[in-house]
Amino acid sequence: MNKKNFNTFKIPTEETCRNILDKILQNIVHRKKQTGCEGFLVAASGGVLSSLTMALGKLASISGKPSKDMAIFMPAATTATESYDLAYMAAEKTGFSIQTIPVKFMVSTIKTALRENFMALLEETTANQVQSLRNIILGSFAIQKNLLVLHSTTKSDILTANIPSSIPPENLCYPLGGIYRSEIRNLATYVSGKFDNIIPEEIISRPSLTESVNDENPDNLLKNQNDLDTVLTLIHDQKKDRDEITSLGIPSDIIDKVYKLNAF
Repeated sequence: MNKKNFNTFKIPTEETCRNILDKILQNIVHRKKQTGCEGFLVAASGGVLSSLTMALGKLASISGKPSKDMAIFMPAATTATESYDLAYMAAEKTGFSIQTIPVKFMVSTIKTALRENFMALLEETTANQVQSLRNIILGSFAIQKNLLVLHSTTKSDILTANIPSSIPPENLCYPLGGIYRSEIRNLATYVSGKFDNIIPEEIISRPSLTESVNDENPDNLLKNQNDLDTVLTLIHDQKKDRDEITSLGIPSDIIDKVYKLNAF
């Protein structure tokens, strides 16, 4: 299957990135003023999404009222060793204070306590448990310290119902909620180039988890983020129906998987 035949997702130009950045910063500044929060809170991972989110918080702080910005690194059992160094590097570049809370030990404790009765369920939902714990921690810190959580949820996540539910709405902002995941690396490159390498190149060039998995198993459908975003764009932005999407030569198995993930 030659994916280039059907992948119509358009990577943003420099002008588009500039317009996107302006709108994002305006939204963040407005949201902070609206909520009365004293600073920003970001879940740092050492990846391009969280690092871009921290950079946006830094730029919003420059253009708006000074704030107390904080990042939390919450490693799970599967977190790569280099993620710690990259997360702290991103925090240093953006002026965010940062601390580590290892959720892997929390998950391990929960699984050990409940394994006897819920072993099968726990094995299947470990990833969801980790993300839920991270969001609970973010929500708790946000309330205690009056911070606005800049969540790294993208448009791709929102359209596939992958959004946090345990963070109070009054302490929550989605600066990347109007952007597909496939646009993130280009936007990060633009922001870093315009603002003194605020996002380290080691982070921007680092493969995402889905890219790494796809390299190991190229037959694993929808591990290519562009495939997912191409179909989501056709459904939501271009308002095409299933027959029109199929006529573009997109394999039916990929279309079926996107429709199953599609939340709207």
